[in-house]
Amino acid sequence: MSLAKKPYVVFAIVLVLAIGTGCSTFTPKTTAPDTKVKTHKFHGIDFVWIPAGTFEMGSSDGEPGRGADEGPAHAVTFEQGFWISRREISQKEYALVMNENPSAVQREEMPVTNVSWLDAMAFCAKLSADSGAAYCLPTEAQWEYAARAGSAGTYHFGNDPLLIDIYDWYAVNAPDKAVQYGGQKAPNRWGLYDVHGNLSEWCCDVYTEDAYAQCGANASAAPAEGVARVVRGGSVKSKADECRLADRSQAAPEAKSPTLGFRIVRDKLPTCPKYYRAADAGN
Repeated sequence: MSLAKKPYVVFAIVLVLAIGTGCSTFTPKTTAPDTKVKTHKFHGIDFVWIPAGTFEMGSSDGEPGRGADEGPAHAVTFEQGFWISRREISQKEYALVMNENPSAVQREEMPVTNVSWLDAMAFCAKLSADSGAAYCLPTEAQWEYAARAGSAGTYHFGNDPLLIDIYDWYAVNAPDKAVQYGGQKAPNRWGLYDVHGNLSEWCCDVYTEDAYAQCGANASAAPAEGVARVVRGGSVKSKADECRLADRSQAAPEAKSPTLGFRIVRDKLPTCPKYYRAADAGN
């Protein structure tokens, strides 16, 4: 029998080989050749090291889905690197510090949910007191810098929204639009998981729509007063344009949601003015 005359036989052989060699669960390599992911476990929580550097924060005028609060794009310089938790804080990690688990669906390795900004800050304060180190929610700039991992695109992997499926859970691929275990999808180049989906995440900053205009024009004029807090990253209920790196949203500090969680940074760093730089400022 000639295989050339039996295409369905060739297909069957290829399919068997693919399954046998694990092609059906292919995971792309996401670490660039010149990038070494540096990790460390502090107090039972996995962290990745984010190197010092400069990036363009915000989005360009032509980016699809861009919100009015995402500009003007401006350069931000981190003169020192920092540690940030590799995944969203889990229920187990939260309960060990706070002695409670507010999540509606309770599984200790799942990300903790139904935590307000006030709860997240209380977690950081207690962890700091218990450990002797300094922990805090990331600033907006820290969050976007770490999430981008050197990318200037719409997403940390480029501009094609169809590739979100490889890296994150969002409205299109999340089963029943329910929060999933952290770290199942591929990480970004610096080793962070779920920055485009699964849970939206609290940042420590006060939210104002014109924050970038204030920081870009005069770093010392960065917003210091307000009520709402910044929320970053998409969730299992977000559309692709809501998962963009530059997308900004807000919530009251006491607000809680089954699709809202947080990650933390080690060694609390100041927000504006030190870490914001005008677009024309030197490094």
